[in-house]
Amino acid sequence: MTLLIFSTVSPNNRNGLGDLNDDNQINILDIIIVVSIITGENSNPTEDQIWAGDLNSDQSLDVLDVIILVNVIFGLEEIPGNPGRILFLGNSYTFYNGALPTHIENLYEVEDSAWDIYTEMIAPGGMSLQGHWNNDNTRQAILDGNWDVVVLQEQSTRPVDNPELMYQYATLLDSIITLSGAETMFFMTWAREYDPGMIIPLSEAYTYIGNLLDAAVSPVGLAFELSLNTNPNFNLYSGDGSHPNPLGTYLAACVFYSVLWDESPVGIEYNINPDMTIEERLYLQNIAWETVQNYVSINRNRPIKK
Repeated sequence: MTLLIFSTVSPNNRNGLGDLNDDNQINILDIIIVVSIITGENSNPTEDQIWAGDLNSDQSLDVLDVIILVNVIFGLEEIPGNPGRILFLGNSYTFYNGALPTHIENLYEVEDSAWDIYTEMIAPGGMSLQGHWNNDNTRQAILDGNWDVVVLQEQSTRPVDNPELMYQYATLLDSIITLSGAETMFFMTWAREYDPGMIIPLSEAYTYIGNLLDAAVSPVGLAFELSLNTNPNFNLYSGDGSHPNPLGTYLAACVFYSVLWDESPVGIEYNINPDMTIEERLYLQNIAWETVQNYVSINRNRPIKK
């Protein structure tokens, strides 16, 4: 007779993946639940169980998820945790309208109030990645912050005018982000309102550097483009035609939410200000999710949660 002894591990992730019975442990009981769902013995699993069992985030429960669970229990594999500490390196596109990171936090906390995320930003007006790299305090903030993710936003025209310079300093920043144990993520910005064709070199530059460094890209600029093509009268810009108005910042926050946590923002009841209507909120949430799904499919750019 062969006796299989399965140990119990406490989940090292902060989001409950693998813990299907919600007992704060991952063990054979969780495997039994997954198998029962796969075989149809459990024909009415909860949404939380389906989500917790989908360890490879492929939107289905199958034998691959069972294999991952077994490997986790034997210490051969770790379940990734959701990013909880996020540093944004950008400029005014990041800090406009009450700060993009704040609205990303609010989106998440409205959806899941049981778990807080923490963000910081270093975003002087007009700052480039070159400027961030040349700042000793910024480099030290990356190394000392115990971040899960560091978001890089280039100066708005440099990816168009001098992409090689963007690549140079993105690579340098990525080197210390990786050294710190965090992941790099890029904030693809948008075309100017009066120059919509600008999105082509912008998206090409961010996609190139994301693929080169195996880093996730938040395709905010492509979401702006999709919104413009879907509803040309829906304004996302402030009066200067460059910076976002509150709706533009809300769209950016929804795109980041989709990439950071690989989940749809559609239906989250968070408004950026009291003037925002339900129709505007749902429209922007759907634009964000459609953009991210299309971008990942076409460019094979992975979500931040591996």
